[in-house]
Order: sequence, then C-alpha cells, then structure tokens
Amino acid sequence: MPAQVERVVGDNWPKHGTEDTHRYLLYGQDSNGQVTDYYMQYVAKYYLYAPHVDAIVSFYEANMDHLISSYDYLVVIEPDAREQALLSKHYGVSGDEGFYRVVKSSDGGIALLPATSR
Repeated sequence: MPAQVERVVGDNWPKHGTEDTHRYLLYGQDSNGQVTDYYMQYVAKYYLYAPHVDAIVSFYEANMDHLISSYDYLVVIEPDAREQALLSKHYGVSGDEGFYRVVKSSDGGIALLPATSR
C-alpha cells in the first residue's frame, strides 16, 4: 500500500513542515480491509502531509455531488469499472488513477477536473 499511494500522490513532505490544508477524498479497493481499517488514509496522510484525508470504496450515485463537494480533491488510488463509469457519466472524467480537482459553481453544482498539480 505505501508504494502504491506514493506512486499516485508522490512524497509531499515540505522542507519547513507546513501541512497541506486541502481536503482529500481517496477512492480505492478494500483489499484486506485497507480502507475500513484506515490504513490507506494513514499512508496517504503521511505522503500528502495533510491531516484531512478520507477514503471510500464505493460511490452512491444519488449522493455523489454532496459527498465530493466536501473535498478539494478526489484521488483515485485503485480505479475500477463501476467507479470509472460513474465519474464519466456525472463529471466527464476518466476515473483513472490520479488527482481530480473539485470545482464548485455558484449554483451549488460541482465539476471534477484532472489535476496535474496542487
């Protein structure tokens, strides 16, 4: 898990110890309970140097906008076909491994944009 998370998010420990204040939602599989036992989140907090990291293993279509709008970034650690189909249908993104910036509009809607930097 640590090598996989580092490959996706990089190692973001800053020189001067400043925490990243962005809010991250990770998506991944729950192999061996790695999400339900908070291991994925723990590892991601270390590599992101961010205290606000949550993870999910499934999206509920009716609640996706509400859930995602609470975060600054969606980070797909382990993509799967269902997640990719839902992200494509609702936000027009591939759902491939990587970062997606959450953009909130003035009318309360949200969009996801592939993020190359944070």
